[in-house]
Amino acid sequence: MKTIKFMAAALSVFAAVSCGSKAESITVGDTTYTAPSKALADSVSYYLGVNYGQMLKQYDFGTLDYNLMVQGMKDFIKADLNSEDINSQFKLNPEEMNETINNYLRAHSEYVAAVRKAEQTEFFEANSKKEGVQVRESGLQYKILDPGSEIIVPEPFYPNYNTFVKAAGGVIRPIHTTPEEGYHYASREKIEPLINENTRAILFTNPGNPTGAVLTHDEMRLIADIAKEHDLYVIGDEVYREFCYTDEAHFSAM
Repeated sequence: MKTIKFMAAALSVFAAVSCGSKAESITVGDTTYTAPSKALADSVSYYLGVNYGQMLKQYDFGTLDYNLMVQGMKDFIKADLNSEDINSQFKLNPEEMNETINNYLRAHSEYVAAVRKAEQTEFFEANSKKEGVQVRESGLQYKILDPGSEIIVPEPFYPNYNTFVKAAGGVIRPIHTTPEEGYHYASREKIEPLINENTRAILFTNPGNPTGAVLTHDEMRLIADIAKEHDLYVIGDEVYREFCYTDEAHFSAM
């Protein structure tokens, strides 16, 4: 883990900024420079506070006392910023401060890792022996296909779907789509005739690959309804959800 040694430096930089010129404008040569307005400075002050809080949450520093952080900032603001040694006013030893922070982060990181490991072990032991679950190097896989089982897939489709289904002993039952229909297929007329006693799932890609077709909210709802009525699984591939180049909104099955 990288050692953090920015706190003392941050205090010094903060002090330097706070001790800046109070002049509203200054002329150098033929150019006049105007200091930021109070309104702009107030906005930046607030945004810096939000940004700092966001950083703390994103990097998961654990259960910290935000009230003490606020108190520390208030104490700093009250300090004599003209002092050459700002740390002495807080009775801070920079090396001790860095060591304390790093010890906390190290202990927090190790604890979180241990908790996650315990959760993974518990999940594995609870689910590895369930019917239809297969143990693989990558983890647990839930098997929904038996030899001869069928999956309904709109075509054209991602070629590896065929590879995956065949490897599991299954068969793809394609839904024929056309450019004239915008490659849309979510209708009872297209899906239900393909369902039989061997059907186990309906697979959709949204947006479609390679068609780019984006399913509407109603179409997603219809697929879910059909699957529920016929006791089928729904397999959703939404890996391209960030790549919608039309005015159509993307609705996730999740």
